[in-house]
Amino acid sequence: MLKRETRRAAASPSGRPQDVEALERIIAALDGDVPTVADAHRRIVAVLVDSLGLSYAAAWLPGEDGDFVLRVAEGGGADAMAARWPAGAVVSKNAAVGRFQNVDATVVSPTGVSGRSLR
Repeated sequence: MLKRETRRAAASPSGRPQDVEALERIIAALDGDVPTVADAHRRIVAVLVDSLGLSYAAAWLPGEDGDFVLRVAEGGGADAMAARWPAGAVVSKNAAVGRFQNVDATVVSPTGVSGRSLR
């Protein structure tokens, strides 16, 4: 789940799109010693929160039995989200597939969004 805290311009002062800069920061964060897969996910999520101004981002990774386990949660909203989804929370693979198939996208914008479909 990703939620933007504030609306930012599509391009940074350098003129490059913000997502390109975020990707460059992810590559830099992963350059060098990354001791574990979990550490790599923590670095990626932390960079995305910081680079894109997200209030919350998380990584659900497959567990040994194929279910999804919440391994990483970052951002100012992480504590509030932990009340519902604490670290180590598990969602069965069947429930997760159903949830992702039936979720409608929601756009939160102070100015509103008209005439734009996310599908």
